[in-house]
Amino acid sequence: MAAFPSILKREEVYLKAYQTLTEVQAAIGWTINFYNRNRISNVA
Repeated sequence: MAAFPSILKREEVYLKAYQTLTEVQAAIGWTINFYNRNRISNVA
């Protein structure tokens, strides 16, 4: 979990230019949902 803020910045925030705060919130929400539910995990 400690690496998540850097992953969020590297994969979402730094790659896009947002126009509104709502766009930022939606993108961050989508990324958090993806990392919590959809990504492949090494946890057995």
